[in-house]
Amino acid sequence: DELPIGAFLPIFEAVCRCRQDPPQIVSSINSWSPAAYDLIGRNDLAELLSLRLSPMEPRPNPTSSSSDYSKIDELITSADNDKDGLLAIEEFSATIFPDDNRVREAARLLRSSRPIFLRVPRPVELSDHDYERKKQEKL
Repeated sequence: DELPIGAFLPIFEAVCRCRQDPPQIVSSINSWSPAAYDLIGRNDLAELLSLRLSPMEPRPNPTSSSSDYSKIDELITSADNDKDGLLAIEEFSATIFPDDNRVREAARLLRSSRPIFLRVPRPVELSDHDYERKKQEKL
């Protein structure tokens, strides 16, 4: 059922503020439950917390495979990727209008100020002029 606008707006504002600046996951005692992170739309932090809280799985040691570390690193970077707040808007609009790319394109244009590093391998036999031309072709 729908809430009255007077009750909905303060709750919505609180959820938006918590989504933008959730409490840090320092220890399992002081942090929220994974369900609370799911509620505010931070599924990445909920999964990170559930990985930390799972005592059944053995902790990875430095000699084990790095797939466990890469999964945790991926979750942390995905949490950091939404600094502009556009990811939730993109996902929401994609569910309502799956064929409309205007919101996605607008978000891409807004993110265009972020630096992107160009990596072009340089063979030894390539001259400086040819290497610069190869970088321009890559752009």
